[in-house]
Amino acid sequence: MAFSFIGTSNGTGSGVTDLQYNVPVGTAAGDLLVAAYAFEGVAAGSGPWIIPNTGQLQPDGIGPAGAWFQYGWQTPGASGVGIEVWCAIESTASNPKAFFTTSQNVVSAMCTYRGEYNPTGQITGAPPRLFPTQQWTGHQPASPAVTPNVGELVVAVGGDTMTASNFGTPSGFTSRADVRRAGAGTVGVTMADQTATVAGSTGPITFPNNASSATAAGSTETLVFVLAPTTTGAGGIMDAPMPEDLQIGEGYTVRVTALDPTTATPVSGVKLNTVILTGTSSGTADTGGLATGDWFLVPGPGA
Repeated sequence: MAFSFIGTSNGTGSGVTDLQYNVPVGTAAGDLLVAAYAFEGVAAGSGPWIIPNTGQLQPDGIGPAGAWFQYGWQTPGASGVGIEVWCAIESTASNPKAFFTTSQNVVSAMCTYRGEYNPTGQITGAPPRLFPTQQWTGHQPASPAVTPNVGELVVAVGGDTMTASNFGTPSGFTSRADVRRAGAGTVGVTMADQTATVAGSTGPITFPNNASSATAAGSTETLVFVLAPTTTGAGGIMDAPMPEDLQIGEGYTVRVTALDPTTATPVSGVKLNTVILTGTSSGTADTGGLATGDWFLVPGPGA
């Protein structure tokens, strides 16, 4: 299916050590979440500024323990604005909370999209295909150029301090979030996207409004997400027990599903390393080069 934008939300903080706000309205299980955090007045060479939750910051700390993964962080080239970008596949109703290494002036925005290829139910199953970052100094900050394929989602993110109240919208993109902490001259974050209609380089993705000064240092990142694949089976789906003498008719597809041994209901999030099928010649004619014996299920992209 094609990518669709669902919604956006944001939060700001002044001198805070953590930040929490709601996921966008309309977010459902299986949706892609992209969250950008912009930090004001951080030193060149510093960062990251978010403490990853590996189980020590439960229940809602952003990090691998909550299936959130960092796919880019960029420190400024001089004292200025640094960014971190985190992604997840929504699986719970909890609203993630970011914990910082020190108190921060921070702005964050989160967008929800539907259509990302996530066969495992976690972003680790299909992370962003591209996510380059760069430092930026001066007016009209630009997010790095990327080369998407047709149908892929391109998300451009920027963090800086601006003379105007917003960053503006790059040509060919749709602005989804453009938020600052307290008006012009303070830290802001922006997020814009497009679904690629042709393959090829985007070129630098320029936010048209001006940064605070030629010495104000900001950060940008561009992410590319892969479209969920569309597959058409050769025939019907066969859901059946697998007795020793099961015969599968021509044109059918075998679907392997993990079932709860007590309730027999499907279990989501299970990863199958190997499925073995045995092929046996059923005719009397010479099989020639026909292979029989064990067959192995080969995982596809992101499996």
